[in-house]
Amino acid sequence: VHVQACVTILLQNARIKMNPKKLYQADGYAVQELLIPLRILHSATRQRPAEELNAQWNAMKATLGARMREVGVARQLSAQLPQVGALLNDLLQKDLYMRKERTRATSRTVSVQETERSLKLCIAAVDTERKDIEEKISNIENDEKALDEKIERKRREFDHMQKRYAKLQSYRPAHMDEYERYEEKLKAVYEQYVIKFRNLTYLRQLQSELERADEERAIEAERNVRETVEKLRLEQLNQKDAIEEEMEMLPVFQPPPQQQQARKVFGNMMGAGLSDEEDEESDEDHPGAGGLAEEEEEEVERFGFQRADDEDKETASSGDEF
Repeated sequence: VHVQACVTILLQNARIKMNPKKLYQADGYAVQELLIPLRILHSATRQRPAEELNAQWNAMKATLGARMREVGVARQLSAQLPQVGALLNDLLQKDLYMRKERTRATSRTVSVQETERSLKLCIAAVDTERKDIEEKISNIENDEKALDEKIERKRREFDHMQKRYAKLQSYRPAHMDEYERYEEKLKAVYEQYVIKFRNLTYLRQLQSELERADEERAIEAERNVRETVEKLRLEQLNQKDAIEEEMEMLPVFQPPPQQQQARKVFGNMMGAGLSDEEDEESDEDHPGAGGLAEEEEEEVERFGFQRADDEDKETASSGDEF
């Protein structure tokens, strides 16, 4: 690979062509191949007179300069090639139409009078153009004088403005000291303003962070309260369900038959019967009837059910009303 690279470098830079196969053999043929670059290197190392070297160097510089000029001309021509090609293409496309016009113009006969008239018109146009050019040439001197005067006037104005500018630079206004003093005060006030503005911004940021933290704490407390209320409600429901299950498991209370017949009704539909005094006496004779009724009401409120003798009580109360 290195031999091939060296051969390629010699071919590109020094235009020396060598056979890499013979070099790989490392025999007499390889020596023959190596003699070519060695001769060039040996001839370059030999001492030559200074005049010969200078002449050779000058000839080389002249050759290089000529080649560089040729390269510049070639670049210019290569840049002009697209434009010239496009123009040539347009002219070739117009050739068909121009060929017809050329053929028609050459085929028809032109009268001498028409030709003379056309020539006179061309001569008059050329004469007019010549006169215009002569007038412009004659006016060049006047234009030069006017331009010189204008340049001189502008130069004087420029010098005057320069002097005025220098005078204004050296001039100090009347209230400049006071202005500079107030400017210093303004700088100090501005520094204080910057510090206060920075502190205010920092405090506002802290306030917003504290408000955000308070809102988060309030939301967290509200959520905790809701969770606590929900837990208490679930506990109450569970307790209520447990109480109902216990009440369902309790046996139904059946009063004895003596208590069912403890109270009797006397009288008829017309209101005849015992008087109020007899009722009081009967109550005194049976003092346990009222106490039993109160105990029954307490049992009803405690266990949440009605006893079996409710119908008898309702019938007895209806008989008393009648």
